Amino acid sequence: MKRAMILLLSIFFVYGVVQSWQFNIGSASSGKEERELINLLYDAVSQVENNAKYPETEDALFDAFLDEMLQNLDPHSNYFSPEAYKELLEDQEGHFFGIGVLISKPSPDAPLIVINPIEGTPAYKAGLRSGDLITEVEGKPTDKMTTKESVKMLKGPKGTPVTITIRRGEDEPFKVTLKRDEIPKNSVAYYFPLEENIGYIRISYFGETTSEEVRKALKDLKKEGAKSYILDFRDNPGGSLKAAVDLCSLLLPEDSKIVSVKPRKGPERNFTSYGCLEFCNVPLVVLINTGSASASEIVAGALKDNNRAKVVGTRSWGKGLVQTVTPLTKGALALTTAHYFTPSNVNIQRSYASRENYFFPEINGKESEREGGIVPDVYVNQEEIPSLALKLEIRRVFLDFVRKNQSQNLFGENAQDEVLIKKFTEFLKTKNIDYTEEEWEKSKFYILLALKREYKTFSENPSAGAKIMMPLDTQVKKAIEILKTKDVMEKAA
Repeated sequence: MKRAMILLLSIFFVYGVVQSWQFNIGSASSGKEERELINLLYDAVSQVENNAKYPETEDALFDAFLDEMLQNLDPHSNYFSPEAYKELLEDQEGHFFGIGVLISKPSPDAPLIVINPIEGTPAYKAGLRSGDLITEVEGKPTDKMTTKESVKMLKGPKGTPVTITIRRGEDEPFKVTLKRDEIPKNSVAYYFPLEENIGYIRISYFGETTSEEVRKALKDLKKEGAKSYILDFRDNPGGSLKAAVDLCSLLLPEDSKIVSVKPRKGPERNFTSYGCLEFCNVPLVVLINTGSASASEIVAGALKDNNRAKVVGTRSWGKGLVQTVTPLTKGALALTTAHYFTPSNVNIQRSYASRENYFFPEINGKESEREGGIVPDVYVNQEEIPSLALKLEIRRVFLDFVRKNQSQNLFGENAQDEVLIKKFTEFLKTKNIDYTEEEWEKSKFYILLALKREYKTFSENPSAGAKIMMPLDTQVKKAIEILKTKDVMEKAA
C-alpha cells in the first residue's frame, strides 16, 4: 500500500491538484479538500483489498483508477504501465534489442513464420531465411503463444542469448542460439519507383530517424530516375512533434510555417522549417485516410497549406492534442496540454464531446459530419477488398500457400497465371473454405496479386511484395494521375 500512496501522490502532483502540499498528509498547511480526496481514495483501495469477495491486486486497482480518471479528461490522456512506457520510448527512439526478424502466424495455433530477416541483424548473420518456421523459443512451443508473447520472448537486453528452434522445409528441426543486438525500427516501411519517373514512399510512423530515412529514400529513388514523389501516410498513427518538424524541413523552403501549438495557459509556440536543400521544390502528393493521425496530420497539413503538395484520400483522424508524457514512480502519465493548429489556423483536433462518434467516425461506410482532421484536396475512397479475398487475408491463406509452394513453375518469369490459380483452388479445398462462383470471380484478380505479393515478400523483401498490389490501389492511381499532369511534369523537369 505504501507504493500505491507514493504513486497516487505523484499523479496528483503532475495533475496539478497538489500545488503547495509537500506530501505530508498531517501538515497544517495542506489543503483540506486535497487531503480528504487522498484519504477517500486510500480508504477505498484498503476496503477493496481487505473485504471484496473477488479482490483485485493493488496494481490492477490503481491502473483502473488511473484509466478512468484520465479518460474523463479526453480520449488520449492515459497512464502507461512500466512495460507500455518502455515500448513507447523504443518507438520514439526507433530501435529495440532482439534478433531482427519480421514474423507472422498464419493462424492462432500455427508456429511463427519468418517473413524476412532484417539485414545486418543476428538473425540475418545466422542465416535465417524467409519461410523458416520458428517452432520454439527457449524450449517453449510458439504454436501455443500469441504473436505478442513470442515477440516478448525474442526481445531482451543487448548481448543476452536466446535459443530458437528452426524447421526448414522437410529437414529435421535444429536449434540456433543468437545474441540479441540493437534492431533498427524503421519508420519507412518500403519505397520503390512507379511509372513515369514517380517514386513512392510508405511512412508507417514518426520516430527519431524518420527524416533521415525519408531523405535516403528520396535520394535512392532520384538515382533511379524519380522526379516527383508520393508520400503515403495512410494508417500512420503519428509520433513525435520533432519528427514531424524534421520531415517538413526536408520538404519545405526555409522559414515556412509548419504548426502552431496553443496551450491552455502560456504563449503560443510556432514551428517553422529549417535547412531545406535538395528536395524543397520536388512535386509531391500526400496520401491520407481516417487512420492518419497526429504527426502525419501535422506534416500533411503543413505541406497542403504551404502549397507544397496535393493531398489525396479521405479526411484524416483528427488527433491534434499535444501530449506531455511525465514519468512517475512507476510508468508514466500522458496529459493533454495543448492543441495543434495548421499554418492556415485549422484546429487539427476534432470534437470528442460524443465518444461514440469520436471512436467510430464512419457509420455504414459513410463519414459522419464532423470538423477536425486534414481535408484532402482530392477525395478518393480506398478500394474495398472483395469478401472472399478478405476472408483469405484474415486467415493468412495466401501466406500459408506460398510458404508451401515456391516453385518457379508457379512464380517464375515463364509461369502462367492459370496454373497458379488452379494450384491455389486445389489448396483451398484442403482448408474447407466455402465460396460461390460470384465471390470467386469478384476476388480472382486480387487473389492472383496477393499470391504474387507473398512470393515476392518471401523471395525478395516486403517492398517488392507491396509493389505488386499497386494496380488495385485507387488512391495511388489518382496520385499518379495528378503527378502526370502537364504543369506538374514541367515543374519536375
